[in-house]
Amino acid sequence: MKNEFSKLDYVMMFITSTFLIYFIFYIIFFLAISNIDNYDRMFEKHGVYKIHSKDIAISGTENILHFFFKDAELSDMFTEKEKGHLTDVKNILKLMFLMFLGSAFFLLSFVLYCGRKNGFIYSLLKFFSGSCIICVFLLILYVFLESLFGFDVLFEMFHIVFFKENYAFNPNTSYMKSFYPDLFFQEMLYSLSILTFSVILTSTTILIILKNKRKINF
Repeated sequence: MKNEFSKLDYVMMFITSTFLIYFIFYIIFFLAISNIDNYDRMFEKHGVYKIHSKDIAISGTENILHFFFKDAELSDMFTEKEKGHLTDVKNILKLMFLMFLGSAFFLLSFVLYCGRKNGFIYSLLKFFSGSCIICVFLLILYVFLESLFGFDVLFEMFHIVFFKENYAFNPNTSYMKSFYPDLFFQEMLYSLSILTFSVILTSTTILIILKNKRKINF
């Protein structure tokens, strides 16, 4: 099979590689935020249990997760301002899920198109290789921006862009802020980014091995 990509294919390959990163990132992200054991470990690590009892922290987190994914009502332990913020978060999660479905449809369509034209392993290797390059660029860019501005500034800028004026909370009076300090989200971002890159790099390596075994010209 002759492996040829047109200029349009390369443009689509870049878009597909970007969607692939998001597709993998979202799966890891969803599994992470929906696993209560992750919060238990983070609460222990960041001293949340020194401020609140484990029952309060875990039950509060479970209530938020049920609000996000099961349309439950938020507990009265959260203020109206906190509820407004969490509603914004819920809307962002819905948007992220729609983007996940869109990326899945696009990936499946273009993989089938390129797979029939150039071979599935060859095409997948192209996509994952492109995702690796984009991931490295994004990681370097983020490290540069964080070293330049600091995580606190970047986190605040994120809230200014995506949230209403309901994101400034005092950890001394806010259950939500005392449960989830900024360091909580910083470490979560690091973990999700590293896991996403690891999955893509591992998949690329496996595809290279399969390509070489099947003696596909690349």
